[in-house]
Amino acid sequence: MSRTINIAVTNWSGVSLSAGDAKSQEGPAATFSPSSTPNGGSITATAYNNSLFNGGNKGTFVLSNSSTGASYTIFYTHPQTTGASYISLQSASTGGVAGIGQPTYSGDPINATMNVYAGVPVQTGGTTLGYVTPLFENAYTVSNNCQDLANSVFNSATRSGALIEAAFNQSTTPYMPADFTGGQLATTLVDVLYNCFTSGSGADWPILKFLADYIAPIGTAAPMTMWVPLISYQGGNPSIYQISGYQSFELVQYNGGTPVWNPAEVRTFLTLLAGGAHFVAVSAYDDLTSQGIATSASRALYTAFQNSGLSQREDFANSHYCNAILYNNTGYYYLSNITQQWAPPGCGLILSLLFGSTINDNRNPPAGSFNTFMQLEGWPASGVTGGDRHSADYDAYKQTLWNTATYGACPYSEKRATTVFLAPQGWTPTIYQTTLMMPYVGAYASGTYPNGEPQSWLNTEVATVPAGTPPLPSTYYT
Repeated sequence: MSRTINIAVTNWSGVSLSAGDAKSQEGPAATFSPSSTPNGGSITATAYNNSLFNGGNKGTFVLSNSSTGASYTIFYTHPQTTGASYISLQSASTGGVAGIGQPTYSGDPINATMNVYAGVPVQTGGTTLGYVTPLFENAYTVSNNCQDLANSVFNSATRSGALIEAAFNQSTTPYMPADFTGGQLATTLVDVLYNCFTSGSGADWPILKFLADYIAPIGTAAPMTMWVPLISYQGGNPSIYQISGYQSFELVQYNGGTPVWNPAEVRTFLTLLAGGAHFVAVSAYDDLTSQGIATSASRALYTAFQNSGLSQREDFANSHYCNAILYNNTGYYYLSNITQQWAPPGCGLILSLLFGSTINDNRNPPAGSFNTFMQLEGWPASGVTGGDRHSADYDAYKQTLWNTATYGACPYSEKRATTVFLAPQGWTPTIYQTTLMMPYVGAYASGTYPNGEPQSWLNTEVATVPAGTPPLPSTYYT
């Protein structure tokens, strides 16, 4: 029984690479076609074994450039009987990284893929923690570039709490996320998402179109305004912030019923989304009528997502708007196919966007009874434990209390009283004592006026408000 493995390696190292130094531990050594390739080209290595015994393929080969010293040693194994078939980057010259199409393969012959790159350094305090995949401006058309970046950022060295701590103290609104991508989040990554948002093309277009249509429906409905908390670092680790109010961001205006987007403010929204900010889309009737807004302005993001036809799957337990015993069971993830600890081939950048209700225990809540939360998590939870990636991020979150997303982390969390709002025009948030942030259905005070307590999930040790902040009105009690 013969065994064959073909490994197509695409070169994004920035220099030409030549194949050689093929070594085998089982079966004949790999052969190459062609033997060299420029940047952007490919080489296919093929290992074939037709031996009756020891008929598997296992070995290494090297792609290198003798002039620059660039070098990538690639390992492969395709056993004859038991064991997984896979490829990996065994070693590389400084800064070299690789992305692979699948973590394991089955069947025969196997057609495996790999991209090799000159990596982007992830640095803090002048120290390089490691390297991640560079994201290209045409990432959606470069085969598996988005997949490779998403997988490369799940490296414990480059997903460091030191990056978050270095971002604790900022003077801008909004805060820039701590960046796990080596400085690419607010630049190339947001460029890719923004171009997708405006061009209507790319793997992330379905979810971005859904969000655009929600924020600014074509027709007569008023667009949503984004409100970001004004925060200032007070010290500590976990970091403590004082909340002094909110800044509005008008993402869009209408011209004859057609949305006209504000480029700078859309980019701000996308930066917060990619950085893991916790958004609440206000739709609860009580939150609207308390500010004199008609209930007809209510548009529930949660219900819209349920009915959107977008790829989605249920999240059976998350920690939002609940105590440590009763988990929130209203969540839905975009997408449905991210169930393993690996970004799949052909994917986009938004892989773990969670939608849920601020009122727990009902996946079909009555209209006007709830608000919607939305947050890009690091990785979708799966299985009993949540999965390795999700669990590791949650452990990291507990150290800094910054929300951890796929590509970065930020301090905008309902548990810190720093929710970012998407709200109908005319709705204006105000800070208060007790809840600290603007209260909303799902985050009202508990108890009897005027002796209220914040919700049990709100960590008042990491949030303060200035002296003279008004007391919480009786309207905002459960």
